[in-house]
This record gives sequence, C-alpha cells and structure tokens, in this order.
Amino acid sequence: SYINMSATLPGVPVLAILPLACDGRREEDAALEHGIRAGIDAALTRHRNLILAEPTREGPDHSLRDLALQGIDYVIDGSFHRVGADVRVNIRLLDTGSGFVLWSDHFDGTVGGYFGFEDRVAFAVSAHVSAAVQTAEHRRSLKTRPDSLAAYDFCLRAQHLCNNFVPENYAAANRLMEQALKH
Repeated sequence: SYINMSATLPGVPVLAILPLACDGRREEDAALEHGIRAGIDAALTRHRNLILAEPTREGPDHSLRDLALQGIDYVIDGSFHRVGADVRVNIRLLDTGSGFVLWSDHFDGTVGGYFGFEDRVAFAVSAHVSAAVQTAEHRRSLKTRPDSLAAYDFCLRAQHLCNNFVPENYAAANRLMEQALKH
C-alpha cells in the first residue's frame, strides 16, 4: 500500500530522487551514479523548503502517477553516460501531478575529477531544484483560494515589509503574521 507523505506533512512539498539510468555496466559507473545521487540527496537536505522521500515501490520503473499517489510532489530523474574518461549526467525535475519538466540540465566531467564532479553536480542540482520547487509551490498557492481573506491580507502586508530588507520592518512583519494566524 502507498504511504501518503502529503497527508502527514501538509503544505510541505515532497521530493524523491530516482536512480539515474546508466548505459554502462561497469562497477565504477554504478559507484559514480550512486555517489552523484547521494551527493544530490545530501545537498537537498540542507534546504528547509522540502522533504525528501523514498518511493515505496522497488525497481527502476516508477510512473509519475504512482509517485503522486505516494504523496510525492516532485521527482528528480536522469541519465548517466560514460565514454572513456568523459562523463555526462542529465538531470531533470518533474512535477508528478502535471508531468511537466520544471527544470533540466546536463553536466560534463571526467572520471579523474570524481569527487569534484560529484560535488559540482550536487551543488548545482540542489540550488536549481530548490528554487524551481519554491517557484512551483508559489504558483500552486496562487491557484488556491485562501480560507480567510483577512489572514491573506495580513500575510501580503508582512511579505511586503520583509521584501524591503529593512531590519526595523521585521518586527512589524512578525506582528502581522501573528495576526494572520489568529484569523
């Protein structure tokens, strides 16, 4: 049976990292693919705006529908190719609800720069994925009507104060957010 992560963590986007498809069968290719995924996982855990989850079904074939039923909102997948010492990793971020690709990129490196390459890929993917998820969640929230227009108004006013980056405004923004919670 599926575990619905969204039901236990309302409002927090859930992301899964799937194994990268690999065209080679060498042991070192599997180790590099695992290292890249582990690096992405570790880098993404530093971001507080999402939760990482493991799909409950084993195996490489995960349909977006199955992942969405498990409460996973976004998925990272991709492929790994190696020719001699040259390596190319293709990564993309998908919205499991719509199937849309929210972000994709490729990274080229060499086997000789193994750990540096893993770190470069993990850092770039983490930064881009976190920003893309935040943007997608913002767009999703704009499609949902707020339960309380008064609370929504307090939140918008607080956001405006914070966006000015004036330290004195933060206390006022905090008071507005407290008012929003009361509505």
